[in-house]
Amino acid sequence: RQYPTLRSPRGSGAMGGEVTMPESEERAEHVSLLRWQLEPESARTARVTKQSPVPVTAFLTCAALFFTACVGVLVVGSRPAVPGVVLPLSSLQSRRDASAAGERALMESLRFDERWYDQGNTLDAIKIDHEREGLGATSQAEFPTQAGFEAWRGAPYWQHFREIPVSFNRPAKEMRDEPLVVVGHATDRGDAPLWLSSLRRHALPAATSGEGTWWHGDEDKRMGLKAALITLQGLNEGREEGHERMREDALESGFGGERTRERGTGNDPVVAFTDTADALFACDAREMLLRFEAADADVLISREGDGGAIIGRASKMLELVRDFESFLLEAKTPERGKSLGAGAAWSDFYKSCAPSADASAFAQLYDDRVCLSRYLSQRAAAGDARVKRDVRGSLLETVGGADARRETLAAAPCVFHFSDPTTKALMKPMAAKFPGVLV
Repeated sequence: RQYPTLRSPRGSGAMGGEVTMPESEERAEHVSLLRWQLEPESARTARVTKQSPVPVTAFLTCAALFFTACVGVLVVGSRPAVPGVVLPLSSLQSRRDASAAGERALMESLRFDERWYDQGNTLDAIKIDHEREGLGATSQAEFPTQAGFEAWRGAPYWQHFREIPVSFNRPAKEMRDEPLVVVGHATDRGDAPLWLSSLRRHALPAATSGEGTWWHGDEDKRMGLKAALITLQGLNEGREEGHERMREDALESGFGGERTRERGTGNDPVVAFTDTADALFACDAREMLLRFEAADADVLISREGDGGAIIGRASKMLELVRDFESFLLEAKTPERGKSLGAGAAWSDFYKSCAPSADASAFAQLYDDRVCLSRYLSQRAAAGDARVKRDVRGSLLETVGGADARRETLAAAPCVFHFSDPTTKALMKPMAAKFPGVLV
């Protein structure tokens, strides 16, 4: 057959001359004209290669599977299975069962102080019977307080009790000689088994406030701290011998330095105030006192500024509570234009710790960090260098930060405070992981 001719665009040279192309019905329709023009003459043979359907089919199949997986993740929330990652439900259940069994064994192993010694009046004597005493129509603000607690007038507690009960875990005559005492507020000590067992593990002398009463708000434990401090203050006579012995231990161990030698401990025991529901101890009284002396402070607050664990000399802790009371009194003045509210709303008293009349910025915080922040600021402004944060965490730690040593107990602090529900859930596992250390 005769084919039409096409001249090379160059017209001459090695690649010049005439090139033949097939008719339309026989030439390769999918051959690029550009490629045809640029290839050497020897390669310019038009070919038609039949395409296999396999690659296209495979591509479409993979695309369909990928699309299906994406829809499954977005709509159903499922994930494609990854070998070696997904554990069978039976394995997960086994782990939970083992953990639960470990916690049960832990709770069964706890031991507590056999007896607590109530100080002052009995619970029956301090409880108010509204019906019998004809106080049904008395307003919350009209109920009198225990002597020395006038700044707290109007708090819900005083509607139901005349005093705040205090108990010791050893007789008062023995408590006189204790240079360090743990203090906590507990309306029912049975609700704080880990705290109680930790006390016994380290033979820590302790005082609790509020046993037999009921919870009204966080102001209860601040008032409870003051009640315990006042009760301990009443044991001043005869304290000197025990304090001097512990002070000499500190000096012999190289703690505290000359400031400890000059200041001594006198009749001013060190008080470790903690929450009872979510605190554990890793040291005995001697070690706690040695570390406190090494800090060269009168009051130590955790580096997080958390009020669930504070340690200080009893006299300085009493000053801390009185500072809180001054915030309350200031908030009650007409100039401040604030009300502490009635009923349970009175527990908003932490808003009184705002440093100005506008407490809106503090309303969302609503916890003791607000008052502690103001207390620390005022102490610093007054040039009081003996109120400090435990920035090294050698004595106090609030569990929940980024410090991994809370899990390992390497260079552990003496007091662990589990400050929120998430970290509180770690108390039992942590105590079980280190048997004989915390409880």
